[in-house]
Amino acid sequence: MLQVSQEILFLKELDLLKDINRISSITSGTRRENSAEHSWHVSMMPLVFGKYAKPGIDLSKVTSMLLIHDIVEIDAGDIYAFDTAAREAAYETELAAAKRIFGMLDDERGQNLLNLWLEFEANETPEAQFAKILDLTIPTVVNYYSGGLAWIEKGISHQQVLNHLQGPVEGYSIALWQMILPLLDDARLKGWLKV
Repeated sequence: MLQVSQEILFLKELDLLKDINRISSITSGTRRENSAEHSWHVSMMPLVFGKYAKPGIDLSKVTSMLLIHDIVEIDAGDIYAFDTAAREAAYETELAAAKRIFGMLDDERGQNLLNLWLEFEANETPEAQFAKILDLTIPTVVNYYSGGLAWIEKGISHQQVLNHLQGPVEGYSIALWQMILPLLDDARLKGWLKV
């Protein structure tokens, strides 16, 4: 009988993230992105936007958080950013998913990944706060460059996106917010975001 290591089985499990489709389309607009693609895309952001992080932040830890933050969607599915009620109700399901999936590894490695996920969710450390800001920002870029497909489909307003993004992003980095705001204003002018 074939003996397969915990690590291989864990990696096989992670492949299931490719089956979790999100509301957002890829920028070409030809299909929806999946959660694995989103995780890769947002994990590139510390390399690109690291200069907007607060001094002393461990960018490799931020990247690690972003790589694992949506693994729970294998069990819990993706919840649309503007579905507030579903988001609030999802934590227990996501926590159970995190414990199951990270528990596939040995105690130390599994616990380290679970702790990293919990830190991201708590949003209290400088690394978690920066990771959360980046995770909020990338869907805006993707939505804008897909011609606002998800915003149009869901009837999202300019004000909804401002309410969702402005406080956290502007509060963290005015420079980063000043890069995002023109996209939102242009999306409103083009009718991709309702007035």
